[in-house]
Amino acid sequence: ISACLVGSEMCIRDRYIPDIALHCKKLHKMYFQAASNTSAENIALLCSVNPELQHLCAYKQLDCTDDIIVGIAQSCPQLRTINYSSVNSLTDIAILALSEHCPMLEELDIGRSLLVTESALLQLCRRCERLKQLAVARQSLSVSACKEIQSSSRYVYVILR
Repeated sequence: ISACLVGSEMCIRDRYIPDIALHCKKLHKMYFQAASNTSAENIALLCSVNPELQHLCAYKQLDCTDDIIVGIAQSCPQLRTINYSSVNSLTDIAILALSEHCPMLEELDIGRSLLVTESALLQLCRRCERLKQLAVARQSLSVSACKEIQSSSRYVYVILR
């Protein structure tokens, strides 16, 4: 199995995620369509046993913290896309961990996290040379920072939510 899709129509309960983690250790993609039904800790558990993970989408996950993202970043250095667009509690700690541990990152959506600063996002753009798309809260980036990102040697599509 190289992909795991957990959607609202599926009957996988949060308590079964640790058992899935025991048997699925080569996942490249994980999509949690109704992530509010899956704890952030169990998503992190699945990530911790899947170091080859490249795509993580938990856009309805609400209880994710910096510590969870730091653990995911340290466990999954091959991450290319991350979508935690509904989380509003992430800070620079999470962004700096991603920039340090996930150099292959291409897409990041943290569109509701108001606590992330411009300097952390600029550092992420500098360190993650493959970054193509960045979706952040409108308040996180100034016009001049957007221009700085856009004028880098590569094109990064910035989405302000």
